[in-house]
Amino acid sequence: MRAGGCTVQQSLTADAATVVKQAVSLARRRGNAQVTPLHVASAMLAAPGGLLRAACLRARRWSSASTWR
Repeated sequence: MRAGGCTVQQSLTADAATVVKQAVSLARRRGNAQVTPLHVASAMLAAPGGLLRAACLRARRWSSASTWR
C-alpha cells in the first residue's frame, strides 16, 4: 500500500506534494492511522501562500463588502 502512496505523491505538483506531506505529518502528530480530508484542509489553510487560504480571504472580503438586504 505504501508503494501506491509514493506513486501518487510522485505524480503531484511540488505544492500539492508538500500539502500531502504536511497532512500526513499532522495525522501522525494527532495519532491518526489515516489521513482524512480534514487533515488536508488544515494543511492547506495553514500554508501562508496557499490557494485555499487566499480564496477564503477573498470570499470573506467579498461577503463583508456586499450587503444582503
